[in-house]
Amino acid sequence: MFATFAFALALTAQQPPAQEPSPQAFDAEARVNEAVARVRSVAMKSGEVDWPVLEAELLTMAGTAADTVDMLPIYHRLLMALGDGHSFVQTSDANVEAYQARHGSTPFPKPPRTPRTSTFRSREMVEHLTYALPSGRDVQWIAVPKVFGVGQRAQDYAAHLFMATADVAPRTCGYILDVRGNTGGNIWPMLTGASALLGDKLYGGQANAKGELEPAYAELREGAAVVVQPGDGQGNVLMRASTWRSMPALAQAPVAVLLDDSTASSGEGFALAFRGRESSRLFGKPSWGASTSNNNYRLSDGVELVVTVGVMADRNGVQYPAGLSPDELVEFGPGDPTDPADAQIEAAKAWLATLPACAALP
Repeated sequence: MFATFAFALALTAQQPPAQEPSPQAFDAEARVNEAVARVRSVAMKSGEVDWPVLEAELLTMAGTAADTVDMLPIYHRLLMALGDGHSFVQTSDANVEAYQARHGSTPFPKPPRTPRTSTFRSREMVEHLTYALPSGRDVQWIAVPKVFGVGQRAQDYAAHLFMATADVAPRTCGYILDVRGNTGGNIWPMLTGASALLGDKLYGGQANAKGELEPAYAELREGAAVVVQPGDGQGNVLMRASTWRSMPALAQAPVAVLLDDSTASSGEGFALAFRGRESSRLFGKPSWGASTSNNNYRLSDGVELVVTVGVMADRNGVQYPAGLSPDELVEFGPGDPTDPADAQIEAAKAWLATLPACAALP
């Protein structure tokens, strides 16, 4: 037994010490392939991309990538190549800061585009004013700014917007919804807040990459946005205006919507909900041109690719791939010096004043 034990010790002494497993090398090519596969199958403009050429370019860019931080501009280039003007990369601030510290530049350079001229982009809160018409009737002007997220601020936004439409004087005969400067965000606080003017219904939808018209993801029901698409989330409430109350007469009230070159994304989607509605008219300048729908796709490294997958369509199925043009083109300016409103609000007021709903009370 002793001899056997001694032999075992001798064998152990001759064997080299166990080596720690080496960390797996970063596989940039696999990351490129994953991202391309995820985007190619869903992107609205996938059919317009020369994928072999683009993939070769991305693999060349990724040749020196050492980690996820180095992959950020490659992901950005992939989405910019789609040419939809609305897809983008979403990642942590820490990743962006790490890239900037390492390379001295942003991982997401913005392509050149015509500068926006809107002076309303700084709007943050729902605001409202009353304008008098020559007939003695009033119109309610409401600023509908951008809003993001689903938290308390978004919920308060929906509640305040609903109150701005509902709590008006009896002689109010119409509305001016000012979407100038609204660069987008979460459309559901906007729509639920304006639900008294829209009524309970499914509005619009989108055309997918194949050109097939798909219904909207959710519809309005008693001040709430409720998911209607089949799946696990069907019936879920995305947003609710807590101040909602039934006011069916408002669904027939005249509505003017103001646009400008910073009305974009969900801001365009909000304006689009009124396109085709009776007694509704759009005024101002053409919108920014991001009237498309995006979906988020998370990669294995945690980076999200926000990809444009469809073109917005109005309630009549008309698609808007390049944004919205107003029914009445009006340049921004001071307008009539005797009127405190600007020229675009004045144009909306003038139209409302011609409608039977805004005629003088007996």
